[in-house]
Amino acid sequence: MSKKIFSFVFIAVLAVTLSGCGKSLTQTAAEKYIETKTGVEIDQDGNTVKMKDGQGNTITATNDKAVPADWPSEAPYYQKATIDQAGTYEAGEVKNYSLSLSTKDSIEDITKYYREELKKNNWKINVDSAVSETLMLGAEKGNLSISVVVSGDGDEANEGIFNINQTVTVKK
Repeated sequence: MSKKIFSFVFIAVLAVTLSGCGKSLTQTAAEKYIETKTGVEIDQDGNTVKMKDGQGNTITATNDKAVPADWPSEAPYYQKATIDQAGTYEAGEVKNYSLSLSTKDSIEDITKYYREELKKNNWKINVDSAVSETLMLGAEKGNLSISVVVSGDGDEANEGIFNINQTVTVKK
């Protein structure tokens, strides 16, 4: 990922994380500053931030804690988990969807779910690595690809909580 795209994503995530229910004067000033310095248009509406660069690439980040409405139906996600963050990134002929989830379910249950769902729905699994309390899965199906990383929280206060970071890419 180029530094420009990384910065673009970082700004989106930061803006969503810091946003409240309404737009404050500070928020509006921050948006204008970012737009002036980067050329990136920012539109914050409630819990959603949409950004568009000069090439037409867009990022939508939300803290609504919901799966994006146009999430590909063929792409499984662990529905027993809590959605911590969701978003999309669109550039040219590619659209990426991302979910950050958390659950107290066991790594074994999460692993079993993803392996079974991908196999049942005819995904070609090309990465399947489980070491200790970490799982990495990658699969493809037609114009879709999916990557799933599951890991323990690493914080003693959150022991027993697993984080699931999932990306689905659609090639148009």
